[in-house]
Amino acid sequence: MTTTSTQTTTAGNVRMRRSAALPVAATASVLAGFIHYIVMPEHLAEWWVYAAFFTAIGMFELIWAALVFTGRNRQVLLVGVLVNVAVLALWVVTRTTGLPIGPEPGTPEAVGIWDLVSCAAETVTVLAVLYSLLGSKRTHHD
Repeated sequence: MTTTSTQTTTAGNVRMRRSAALPVAATASVLAGFIHYIVMPEHLAEWWVYAAFFTAIGMFELIWAALVFTGRNRQVLLVGVLVNVAVLALWVVTRTTGLPIGPEPGTPEAVGIWDLVSCAAETVTVLAVLYSLLGSKRTHHD
């Protein structure tokens, strides 16, 4: 009886930690979204397409966070992971080889503090969602 009670308590604690991961993911997404809006004006000065991208990704991150806070739809979570991974990959390209289009094609951009904070927030978003999704799969099979 004690073993079953302990297993139930442990499973409940794991579920609570996993469910806490989603608010962490949503909060990190809000941070990344705000950062994209903060840096949008400097990108507008470079090229309007950059500003449009930063506006769109910032809007996505804020809306996605609201959807995560109001519900836990698996497809919404997966889209968030995919978009954040794509943004992180694009960031790596822009800082290593530069984009093939734009006002300075093939010219890498410098790394700034907002870049690093945004990348950290997007990485936390991805990891927290994956932690939640992988954990929910395991706890349903218990």
